[in-house]
Amino acid sequence: MFFTLFLLRSAHGMDLGEIKDLFTKNGIKLDQDDISKEIKSLINQLADAKTKMLPLIQELTTKFELSPTVEELQTSYNAVSKLMSNKTALVDILTPEMSAQKEELKMLLDEWKIVGKFLRVFGFDDGKIKKVVEAIYKNDKKFTIEDAINALGYPTGYLYYMADGINGIFAEKGITIPDFLAHFFIESKKFLASIKTLSEAIADNKITLVEIFKEFDAAFDTSLSVIDAMRTIFGKTMTLLLYPIVQLIPKSEKEVVSRFTDLVSLYDDILKEALPPMITSQLKDTAGPFMEIARKSIDTKELTIPEDARETFQFISTFFDNQTSLISQTSDASSFQKYFSKDSLIHALMVGDLPLMKGIVVTMIGEKPTDERVKNLVNEITASLDEKERIPVGFNETVVEYLFDNGYPLRGMKVDVTFNELLKEIGFEPYDVDTIKQTIDVLISFFDKHKDAAPVIITKIKRILNEVKNIVTPDTKVSDLIKLCPFGDAVITLLECSSKLDDASINATIEQKAAYFKDFTFQGIKVLPTLDKWIELGNATLDTFLVNVITSSEEGKKSVEQVRKVIAVFNEKKEKITGNDIKNIFGKEYTDFVSALNESTRFTYYTTGQWLNLVTGIDFTPTMNAFYQITASGAQGSVKFAAIADAGNKLEDQQQELGKKYEIGNKKLSTGAIIGIVVAVLAVIAISCFAVYFFVFRKKSVDTASSSQVNLV
Repeated sequence: MFFTLFLLRSAHGMDLGEIKDLFTKNGIKLDQDDISKEIKSLINQLADAKTKMLPLIQELTTKFELSPTVEELQTSYNAVSKLMSNKTALVDILTPEMSAQKEELKMLLDEWKIVGKFLRVFGFDDGKIKKVVEAIYKNDKKFTIEDAINALGYPTGYLYYMADGINGIFAEKGITIPDFLAHFFIESKKFLASIKTLSEAIADNKITLVEIFKEFDAAFDTSLSVIDAMRTIFGKTMTLLLYPIVQLIPKSEKEVVSRFTDLVSLYDDILKEALPPMITSQLKDTAGPFMEIARKSIDTKELTIPEDARETFQFISTFFDNQTSLISQTSDASSFQKYFSKDSLIHALMVGDLPLMKGIVVTMIGEKPTDERVKNLVNEITASLDEKERIPVGFNETVVEYLFDNGYPLRGMKVDVTFNELLKEIGFEPYDVDTIKQTIDVLISFFDKHKDAAPVIITKIKRILNEVKNIVTPDTKVSDLIKLCPFGDAVITLLECSSKLDDASINATIEQKAAYFKDFTFQGIKVLPTLDKWIELGNATLDTFLVNVITSSEEGKKSVEQVRKVIAVFNEKKEKITGNDIKNIFGKEYTDFVSALNESTRFTYYTTGQWLNLVTGIDFTPTMNAFYQITASGAQGSVKFAAIADAGNKLEDQQQELGKKYEIGNKKLSTGAIIGIVVAVLAVIAISCFAVYFFVFRKKSVDTASSSQVNLV
């Protein structure tokens, strides 16, 4: 709705005073002064599957004077075009500084026996990586990015595919809207349908309220397509990021033993080399403690975790725990504890069979209370229920002043005014009943399509919309709609009482103000007469006060009886009272409330695995459990090799499932985004340099004493 109005207003400065027919069949008139043939043409182009992207961008940037221009975009594309082709030589995308570091690269190749062993320990194919390093060292222009990708084996095909969309605009210059969207995994049919809805709506130089909401419906479908595309990109990126991690983690106890054995052996071999004392000392300080732990673990098949690292394991374990909310680990701890922790009142209400009093205390103080504290609070409440109290002096006057302060600004307002009378006062034409009902039907259809998102809440919204539809006539009053709203009786009676006021009422006495609002009703309870009755009672128990509530309807009587039943159940069960006890009193009304509460807060309780499932559609529970086993046991002091192997297998299965779900297919890709490849190459070189830094400085390459410094990359 607002998209259309904003588009038209932004494009041609439409005066919103010209929308007086919005609620009629005539709708908003869009004559040639409001929307030009050029704008219509532009919208029609957007809705046409044959429209090419580059001319469209050219027209958009020209008509709306947008920046950057097509020329500027083309210049930016040309500057990075080498990165957009997998046929580009690998050395051409590296920085001059990296390409010039021949000495460091030669050192890597000269010591490849050790470097390769180091890489193999961590699951990398040293032979393939060596080809990449050799190509950089030799400045081999024939070794392309595609060759590097094949050597590394990283699943970056989707990046190629996405970049093809960009290349289609600025290199090939012929890509159409559907083809461009497809390269970013967006369902083009829904996008084109959304624009077509607008195109058809404005074809007759007007747009009606029904058409506006139909457009909103179509635009929402498009947004869901974009979300699905983002999920696809996230799933593919996650597959890519998991690739080196899956390589790194062993998949069996035997493989874990082999990794640690090779690592310790490599460490021992390096220490036998004639290294500068500074390097030897640094190596022992940084790697030595872990190597000793690894050496001992080879026989026990259990890795001992140092005490100073156990707290870190404990912290990390919460992110893998299928009982711990992710938000609880990333948000303000005290606020989460108060309102959303498993000890909170909200959680107790949603579960049903948990004690409510503990949740009430948690929400009050923001921390988990002791059983004694809860019991003391319950005893205090129980004692107060039997005590006789009186209404505080001046309390009724405070209520009167509150009602007057809220009612005075509404003075003179007619409660029985119709919507059409109200529309006339603000400059609109009377609404057309069919237009309003058809608009409501569009809204009902919209919510019905998405009811699975929040069934209880959406059912409630649909019920209200149907009730509104049923009362729509040319003479529908504002009060008719208010009655359908929560606390409608309170709003209507407040308006009725306020309608008796005038400007001079500001000087009224407290007695006069009370007389104005004596008929104010809240949930079927007459507020001021009830207060007067309570004051007459003097000292009385809470139950006596409740018995003497003055009601105006059966709803009021029912509310009072329900409160009395809650108090009776509390007296019986004390600190053991639960949400289910409340449900037995209030029935479906309470059940719907709790269900709506659950639907509106459920994401707050999502674990890391549930969030990953939400954004990828893959069940991460097995992997989360496996890594929780590692981190939780590590927090206790040790990690078994079997647990490491299990996590490796689970993660590999997860990555394969992700890859299968989000694979593009066997389409041959000619060009692509090389960002992922550059990162991969840099990461491998960094790992290799790390190996050299610790393991490769032989005496033959160092002519100075222990104070010598060696600069790498």
